[in-house]
Parts: sequence; C-alpha cells; structure tokens
Amino acid sequence: MSSDDAAVSPIAGLVDAQGDHVIELTEWETSEERVELSPSDEDTLRTEVNADKKRLEYQFDREGRATFRARQFVGVVALPDGPTIQISPKAAGNNLLYLLRYAQNVSPTTIEQQTGLGQGDSFVDALAALFNQELQEILRRGLHSEYQTVSSEEKQLRGRLDVQRQLQRQGPVPTKFECTYASVFS
Repeated sequence: MSSDDAAVSPIAGLVDAQGDHVIELTEWETSEERVELSPSDEDTLRTEVNADKKRLEYQFDREGRATFRARQFVGVVALPDGPTIQISPKAAGNNLLYLLRYAQNVSPTTIEQQTGLGQGDSFVDALAALFNQELQEILRRGLHSEYQTVSSEEKQLRGRLDVQRQLQRQGPVPTKFECTYASVFS
C-alpha cells in the first residue's frame, strides 16, 4: 500500500485527562493532524521507537510540521516534548487487552472502561498486569511436568546401562555409555 492509499485519521486534536495532546491511529493509518516536533522528539523516534525496525513513520511538510503513519505495530508512544501517539490494532478496534487475553487464553479480571492516558508506561503496565495474572495462575496450578524415558549416549553412566545398545554401537573399547533414564519435562 502506498502512502497515497493510506487511510486518514478523522480523530485530531484529542486531549487526555491530564491535558496532554493525544493522536489516535490504527495500524497503517496516517494522521491528518500536523504537529511540531522538537529535536528531542525526533531523537526519540529515531533512536528508541524506530531503532531496530520502522514502527512509526513521520514526514515533515513545508512548514516543518510532522504527520505520522502507523505501521503494523501497536502500542503507545509518548514523545518527550510532543504528543502521545496511541496505535490500536486494526482488527480489534480499541480493545487491545481483549485481543491479548484472547490470543494468550488469559482470563484476568478487568474493568472495561475508557480512561485517560497518564504519564508513564501505561501500555507496558497493562502488559505487566496480564503477565502477572497469567504467572499467578500458573503458580497456582503448578508447572506441568511429566517424566519421559530418554535413551542417549553419555560420557558418564546415567540411569541404567542399555547393554544391548552398548555392545552394538560402542564396540570393544567404549568411550561413551548407552544409557536409559527418566527425565522431567515441563
């Protein structure tokens, strides 16, 4: 899809509960709004947000104001001096927690309501809460483990010696032992 084909966001000029400027996009959407970026904002986009992959494109117009184009990544980018950019999944609408719960089969207790973005790592906090809920569930149930019989060559004798395999594979002067033992797998 070329930049000419990209969808244009009808949402512009939103302000969150703290009065900070918010731009909401979905994947592959281009913002209609143009904003000024400080050198610190540009540096953050270049060295942190887009360091290893291009996650959020930005382009300047003739007046030096930037527009943003989301790619296939979702999350929240809070620029040091500029706006907060919320990128939601195209398929799931605005309910990213529901999508993550569905994908990972996690069923934490959540209160589903719109809230304003605060300063900090709210997206990371949400992921941490989901991770913590899943971890608590795993610890409550216990790790799934079972014993499986393993046959392998070992430098030291482990379990019991498989005499028939030892004679067939190792020859008259063995350097390894043909062992069979039980091992725990999670």
